[in-house]
Amino acid sequence: MGSVKEPQYKSICLVRLSALGDVCLMVATVKLLQKTFPEAKISWVISDPAYQLVKDLKHIEFIVIKKPRSFSDYKKIYKDLKHREFDVLLAAQASLRVNLLYPAIKAKLKIGFDKKRGRDLQSLFTNRKIEFAKEHLLDSFLRFAYAIGAEKQKDPDCSLTISDKTRVWAKKELDSFSPPYLLINHSASKEERNWSIAGYVAIADSFIKKYRGSVILTGGSNEQEILAGAKVLAAISTKSAKDLTGKTTPQQLTALIAASNCVLSPDTAAVHIANAVNTPVIGLYAVAPSWLSGAYKQLDNMIDKFPQAVELFLKKDPKMCDWKTRVHDIRAMGLVGISEVEKKLHQLLKS
Repeated sequence: MGSVKEPQYKSICLVRLSALGDVCLMVATVKLLQKTFPEAKISWVISDPAYQLVKDLKHIEFIVIKKPRSFSDYKKIYKDLKHREFDVLLAAQASLRVNLLYPAIKAKLKIGFDKKRGRDLQSLFTNRKIEFAKEHLLDSFLRFAYAIGAEKQKDPDCSLTISDKTRVWAKKELDSFSPPYLLINHSASKEERNWSIAGYVAIADSFIKKYRGSVILTGGSNEQEILAGAKVLAAISTKSAKDLTGKTTPQQLTALIAASNCVLSPDTAAVHIANAVNTPVIGLYAVAPSWLSGAYKQLDNMIDKFPQAVELFLKKDPKMCDWKTRVHDIRAMGLVGISEVEKKLHQLLKS
């Protein structure tokens, strides 16, 4: 007897609303679904601004929603999806807020995370689970495609599409500055994941002096990140630096990263975007391990102090830690040394 073939799904609904970095990692799964089921209609339930990062992906129906925060928000989403039905739902986000969306999506097969990763009782809203493994987030997302018949990938395609218009915008932003370009995405959404302002200033000064290049500062639009960008800019040569913190869309950030020679960032979406556009990136890690959320194809470029942070602040053996262990200590990122960042930057720019 021949092997049993997986059904050829005609309609696939994927749910991943946020965050920006996770949405970037999800692209590999979407492209694998397209490759495996070329005739299927793939619908992605997503929120802004994450949609702005991936909106140029071809042959995807984006169902853009506002993250539900009230009963009326859920009521609207349920109403909008009332007459939709799919062959399969890939529930690739597990949180109470998102889990409550799954009953609104009609599908006979609803695949969610395994017991360890399916937070906030996600299993109540799904009828099949992916397998657990201690692995990179991108690999965990790919398991949703594997669960419905996709072949396992050794070199997943996680590339992002950038419009010509956005590339032109980035070129204009950089035209008045001298290459090479070092883009510093200085702030993470959580303070504990941030490196010091003094560290970024030291790297920026060293880069400008040694390579006679330019530094581009990027970050989010909240008050703390804008202030951080201003502090870094004030301490370095403004003639060789530009602060675009809070002034870029996700697509514009992607274009700037693609036009840069190297990116320096803590654990943020910028690390994954750089990986997706093949720009060398130095990721700074201590709160979470880089094997989990570092640049997927550039893990050797990550400066990872997570093992040391676990030993120093948690008093545990990092080899014995559960996959969900995090070092929630504001001092952890202080373990990243300026000299090792300088060394890594030199290696990448020399190659």
